Amino acid sequence: MRFDKFLVLAGIACFFCTCQMANYTQNIEVETLNPAVFNIPEHVKSIDIFNLVPHRFTDFTFQYESNGRMRSDSALNYIQISKSCTDAVAQSLEKAKYFAKVRNLNDSIQYLRNEPNDSTLFRKLGVDALLFLDSIDFKLIELNDVGTIFLNRASLKWSLNFKDDTLSYWYSQTDTLIFNGYDLANIKGHRNKLKSIVESSSEYLGKAFATKMVPSWIPVERMYYRSNNAEMIKAQNFADKGEWLKAAEIWNKLTKNENTSMASKAAYNMALCCEMEGNLDAAIDWVVRSFSTLKEENEEHKNNCQRYINLLATRKKEIEKLSRQVRNN
Repeated sequence: MRFDKFLVLAGIACFFCTCQMANYTQNIEVETLNPAVFNIPEHVKSIDIFNLVPHRFTDFTFQYESNGRMRSDSALNYIQISKSCTDAVAQSLEKAKYFAKVRNLNDSIQYLRNEPNDSTLFRKLGVDALLFLDSIDFKLIELNDVGTIFLNRASLKWSLNFKDDTLSYWYSQTDTLIFNGYDLANIKGHRNKLKSIVESSSEYLGKAFATKMVPSWIPVERMYYRSNNAEMIKAQNFADKGEWLKAAEIWNKLTKNENTSMASKAAYNMALCCEMEGNLDAAIDWVVRSFSTLKEENEEHKNNCQRYINLLATRKKEIEKLSRQVRNN
């Protein structure tokens, strides 16, 4: 994974237009590189993943609430639920290629038994980091009696240990997942719906935790201004294809337009180009210029500028964190 200006990947998305500044704004979907929660030391190149749930639970029965009553399903249990979760983490970390070696040892308790301390375990396994799924709990509620809406309040606990580090790092992962009739439309039978919900939840939560461990690309939306002006349309077409430098050539010229509304829109769009190219300080300068260029009072544009400045300030902090996390593998 390379840390350079391409911390944002542009992609064409569905567009949403609203009447603002006498014309339109448009949203485009891009991908941004998001920092991880953990700052994993540079020397940590390998990791083993363990599932401790089968050795810590005394009752693996899966229960859920339906019509105010607690029910159980013998076909589902927390051994399989937890395994699906650690499998998803391992697969996600392997795909990210952040570590040179990812090994999913699941519930292989023989590796953990009779080891006096973590340092002995690290030497035995020959790895730099150990990740443990310590607990998992699904509170699944069937919200109606026809089995079309389910709410899953999930709670997981993870611990991460590094070789030559005496501290253990804990993370509590909580999420609320909603499954509706659309999600379950092609699944016949109540038990099959439960199985699908549980499997989907486990996989999603495992993948989501992997994004806490290593930097990951996430889809976000960014706004820019449209216009019926021929040059603005030409620049918009470049932006829609992710050709930001070509779009910037046009918008930069339009920032000098005598029409302050046009110049203000172009300046705002220049900020987006700068963000796409990784120059956030210049992006902030362009947003400030966009706000000051528009002479008449426009509350909507003021709010748009303020939101974007706040977003860019947050993004600057994220990039500072990413600079300590991204590896040039």
